[in-house]
Amino acid sequence: MNDKIITAQKQHCPICVSEGTLIHKDLVDILQSTKGTWSMKLCNSATCGTYWLDPAPNLESIPLLYKNYTTHTDPIPLPLIKKTGIKKLFDNIRYSVLNKELGYPYSLSKTTKSLLNIISYIHPGWHNEQLDQVLYVPYVENGHLLDVGCGGGLSMITFRNKGWKVTGTDFDNTALDNARKKGFDVYLGDLKTINFSDNSFDAILLSHVIEHVPDPIETLRECHRILKPNGHLVAITPNANSRGHRQFKQYWRGLEVPRHLQIFTPNSLENAGFQAGFKKSEGKTCLQGSQYIWKTSEANKKNGTFDLPTSTTKSKFFDELIRFIGGVKFIIKPGREETALLYCQK
Repeated sequence: MNDKIITAQKQHCPICVSEGTLIHKDLVDILQSTKGTWSMKLCNSATCGTYWLDPAPNLESIPLLYKNYTTHTDPIPLPLIKKTGIKKLFDNIRYSVLNKELGYPYSLSKTTKSLLNIISYIHPGWHNEQLDQVLYVPYVENGHLLDVGCGGGLSMITFRNKGWKVTGTDFDNTALDNARKKGFDVYLGDLKTINFSDNSFDAILLSHVIEHVPDPIETLRECHRILKPNGHLVAITPNANSRGHRQFKQYWRGLEVPRHLQIFTPNSLENAGFQAGFKKSEGKTCLQGSQYIWKTSEANKKNGTFDLPTSTTKSKFFDELIRFIGGVKFIIKPGREETALLYCQK
């Protein structure tokens, strides 16, 4: 097998087709040590702001970038412990947030759920973080969800436990073998090749996937085709307009060359959704992974690695303080968080 990465020029923005300006150069693959250096351009359109690799790996070379990727193995599961007292209260607050914001069923009185939901705002931003439990996907009773780029199936377990019927796709067969062992129905390849029937799914999730695909708008169009009428699409991806990107520039964790072929802004995501044919397309930000991305970017700038030191009591205190401040900023003036979120409806 030829393991050489073949590249091709990409002179225009993958979203608005504008020309771009070279911003980052001589980038290296920190995670997988792929040979070579990489450059990224910034779209010249002020309303777009997408970054993209130029040159970029061609279609045949992309699977070579994932030979040792994290979807091949699962983390060690935590033991199940019956929660009581304050831990049970926090769980009830979490479930009340999911019920109010995304419609997930929860059997408490309306008054109790409303009260718990109000309490969730005491720690600014904590409310939004709870939606990450279901990766911001709205609930559909007896719904069928497609997890594009499902990897080893960890997210699919969460959705199955929440009442969804779940199907997954990935181009990594080793990861899919892992998902099959968990009892999931999964398919190898990209969406066009798999060719699901029209109107097959109530919801589609692309969690940190859309930055990896060679043609994001084509991918979204295929999602539109296979979604049922009024079906939901949720895409989660690094935010090119984040504070971390501005602070750490070429050291920012969200770049992850050469697997991230493009990095979006909320505006460019929203534009992509409308181009794909969705009647509703909303690009915004969320708090998923904000501290992790910031801290690993800081480590990369200092040590050339994304590895983080072991947490201490002092570091945990400051992490919580920073998390609180980040939540305040998110509530007052969102848009610079480390992660972008696209919500579309057919």
